[in-house]
Amino acid sequence: MRIVETEAKSFIQKSQIPSISYVANPYTGCILGCAYCYASLMGRAVGETVKDWGEYVYIKKNAVELMREELKRMPRDKREGTFLLSSVTDPYQGPERRYPLTRGILTVLAEERYPVSCVS
Repeated sequence: MRIVETEAKSFIQKSQIPSISYVANPYTGCILGCAYCYASLMGRAVGETVKDWGEYVYIKKNAVELMREELKRMPRDKREGTFLLSSVTDPYQGPERRYPLTRGILTVLAEERYPVSCVS
């Protein structure tokens, strides 16, 4: 298992999923490596192959800070939709113990009273 710490430049993305306004993923990759996982193609964004799915996790170390900053900059009228956390990664996989990004992001969303869904 390869863990790679990264600094994300942005975090919140406009969603293309019907009924979801925004998505964010604290990790790229997943230690579970499920053969049926639709997210295995996400490795291309970090130069990984589909066959290596389950062998790496890229940690977005600054995800919580970016979440807080980007939400503060977001106009109130843009905060009315739903937010999906971890649309292409497992939010509670092993590295979450050392890097509590999902917990931190959920805390920020709770402080902002923003509605959220979480895939796990």
